[in-house]
Amino acid sequence: MNYKLMIRQLLFLFFVSIIFSCQEKSSEKIEQSNILENLTFTVDTILVDSGDELLNLGFGIRTFDLTDNGFFFFENSPPALVEVDLEAMTLTQKTEFETEGPDGVGNFVAQVSIGPNEEVYVLGVPQIGIYDKSGKKQKNLKVTPKEIDSQLAENFFALYGNSIYDFKRNLFYSWPTGEEINNPELVIIDVKNQTARTVALPEMEIVRKYTLLANENGNYMSSGQPVYLFNHQNKLLISTSAMGDFYEYDLDADSLRLIKVTHQMIPNRLSGEVTQNLTTEKAFRQEMAKINSQIIYQKLMWDSKKNLFFRLASQVKMGETRNDPNEYTYYLLAYNKDYELVGESKLNGVTDFIRGYFFKDGKLWSYINVNDELGFAVMDFKF
Repeated sequence: MNYKLMIRQLLFLFFVSIIFSCQEKSSEKIEQSNILENLTFTVDTILVDSGDELLNLGFGIRTFDLTDNGFFFFENSPPALVEVDLEAMTLTQKTEFETEGPDGVGNFVAQVSIGPNEEVYVLGVPQIGIYDKSGKKQKNLKVTPKEIDSQLAENFFALYGNSIYDFKRNLFYSWPTGEEINNPELVIIDVKNQTARTVALPEMEIVRKYTLLANENGNYMSSGQPVYLFNHQNKLLISTSAMGDFYEYDLDADSLRLIKVTHQMIPNRLSGEVTQNLTTEKAFRQEMAKINSQIIYQKLMWDSKKNLFFRLASQVKMGETRNDPNEYTYYLLAYNKDYELVGESKLNGVTDFIRGYFFKDGKLWSYINVNDELGFAVMDFKF
């Protein structure tokens, strides 16, 4: 028997075993790593210098868009486009738009976005179009598309109320809303050809399952699960407050896939039964409290500085009545460019509602009104 050969073989197997063991431990460590495990943050309040200009913040900021350093939003009554320089924190420009007539935006602006050539997309009520920064209408986008259900095609609020416009392709991506919507489908509207087609997203059935309606002596109330549409690098991301999973629709390849995410710190989706059709405000609020006390996922945001997607999730302890304050618990979630979960953390000490928020330069900015002055609470994360 060749004992030297046997010893060499045993030593080889021993070292191979060690290597594989180390690799398995390394993989385990990677899978369990949490870049937000030791998250800390500070919060600063920054005010915008508006000079002699008065800003009407009575409606808050309902819709906004960002460019490299610009923050754009619409005042209402009368409609005015406001541009803020986020580096200098000064008001750059405020331009009134027409309500009626050929350049009109309607009585209420529900959405604004800035195109690649600084054209201004406005979803008004009931107008939709492209404008220049001076308020002149360049293009009408309001169409009644063919090849989809005619009732939906003619229902302005249902079809366009939750949609985004693709400047590059001259398309709308819409998630229709309303009681009459029966199927969880994305609607893609071709403005030039005035046609539309649908893409089924079966997992989004959860949105309808947790939508509440109430009618108390003619007083109608509703509470739905928002659906968020985000066009990121030619990929349309469709997510909802009701679950952590989301869809990616590849606009170039015309392909759809479900992105499944397993969160460790919080549940992945709403659960339990709720009564959807109610007859009193008290019962309506009780069912809302059942849902909101669970985890509510919010929109996906891309931070180009850290090359990460960030997302907030919240739990709400609702007050007994609509006049009582709510108490919020927030979590910060991080995903890499391949949508893999890389971080989770509770935002300890944050109990107020976060509104009008976005990521910029690795920081979370959120709109605040400070004595009728436009301001931002800026959360600087360290991890």
